[in-house]
Amino acid sequence: MRWRDIVLAVVWLGCVARFCRAESLDLNLRTSSALQVNQVLRTLYTKGDMVQLKEIAEQVVQQNNSKVLQDLSFPSVFQYLGVAQYSLGDLEEATKTFELAVKVNENDAQSWVHLGTCYLCQKRLPEAVAALEVGVMQKGSTKGLNALVKARNWMADWEDRDGSLTQVKEMLEEGLKLGQLPDLNAYDVVELPPKTIVELRRRVYEELETSTERLCCDERINLRLQAPELRIGFVSSDFGVHPVSSLLRGLLALLSSSDHQTKVYCFSLLDASSWWSRNISRTVDFMISLKGKNSLDAAKIIQSHEIHVLVDLNGHTLHSGISIFTHRPAPLQVAYLGYPMTTGYPSIDFVVSDGVATPAETSGGSFSEKLLLLPMHYIVNDHLQMLGHTLEGKRPRLSPYFDLDDNTFVFATFSNWQKMDPSVFSAWMEILARVPSSVMWFQEYFGHEGAITNLRNEAEAHGINDNRLIFSPLDSWIDHTYRKRIADLILDTPLKNGHTTILDACVLVCL
Repeated sequence: MRWRDIVLAVVWLGCVARFCRAESLDLNLRTSSALQVNQVLRTLYTKGDMVQLKEIAEQVVQQNNSKVLQDLSFPSVFQYLGVAQYSLGDLEEATKTFELAVKVNENDAQSWVHLGTCYLCQKRLPEAVAALEVGVMQKGSTKGLNALVKARNWMADWEDRDGSLTQVKEMLEEGLKLGQLPDLNAYDVVELPPKTIVELRRRVYEELETSTERLCCDERINLRLQAPELRIGFVSSDFGVHPVSSLLRGLLALLSSSDHQTKVYCFSLLDASSWWSRNISRTVDFMISLKGKNSLDAAKIIQSHEIHVLVDLNGHTLHSGISIFTHRPAPLQVAYLGYPMTTGYPSIDFVVSDGVATPAETSGGSFSEKLLLLPMHYIVNDHLQMLGHTLEGKRPRLSPYFDLDDNTFVFATFSNWQKMDPSVFSAWMEILARVPSSVMWFQEYFGHEGAITNLRNEAEAHGINDNRLIFSPLDSWIDHTYRKRIADLILDTPLKNGHTTILDACVLVCL
């Protein structure tokens, strides 16, 4: 135990702590034992009351109770605090807290995993891999293995990938047999059988929802909402600089127009300002912030507006608000756009897709929700309105962007590294071998420093000169979509397909 680190932690938290009353919990933070403090923190964590968990954990550190801070028999106060900050969307502060947690107790395996996950969410990939390797490979945490595989994938690092995935699958199946419910995002383990993923999600969220307060669809509640118009609510953390905003903006404007008897509500989980958020705010009827709210409090706010149809746009992605839906704030709840798999939540009634992306004949067993399939593709977009001018004129030439002859045939993928896998990369290298005067074009996503080296090494291992892999920085959205027209043929990633990037390509390359 390094007391200097604890002192630094106390000083830092003094700058950010918000004091609260602990009397209601019958807890004297100066004199309570580590067991008593842990029981209170664990109770708040189990209840999902992240606001009060954060406040009490901050108070514990402020009181500087050495009996509690030195006791390593229980999860540390810093770990609880970091989890609360992360859950409330304060990723930067959560990262600082977990950094302190592993300084105070370098053997705290779970805090190493949490720290690695925070780095991963910020795309600080080398740091994420390093922290997760400590937690998993040195400290023995089994819970972080999947996160480690994910972090390595973000850098196209496929070292022992198959062995690690096999281990994840075995751990998952064994846990399901024993009734243990691992915290695992199905989108991160798409290699697993769909039925295994559905069973995982069903078991996790059925248990969660049995103890959750439901606000609507209770037999004792009158479901006849009094609003004369159809009220549609969208819940997302991505009403900002994010593909969800660029895709959805036109639909929100359409639904909000006077031509329809609808009112559109956007419930934003984050408050970051941008042109997109301001534009959407001016377009819809109501933009309401849920930042920093517990899921139950957020659900009560939504319910107060008598929403008829509530749409989740996040699924199990960063800063998701899907836990709000377990409280059933609306009579009809739908998942759409942001997460192309089952949510596993019994409280989600439908998932919106189409018959190509989600064939009804083969997809029923892969979803816990009912399928609502559109006659055309489900990915709504505003591209022709926003980017129509980029279709004008001739295709841009290759030579101004790359030191290559304009006659070079350009294969391209615009998916990020974690959507690739060894089998699809091998197929791409076979294509390059069959078309000698061709190159493969990639975008420099987060983690490109490590990914470029790894992919060049993989190319050489397949007998392809690594200079036939070309890379370009990410541009602003309009420049990026215009430059995609250079490509002659775009190759998708079947493990996790390109989604928005393929839509960009279909509009701007094929038209």
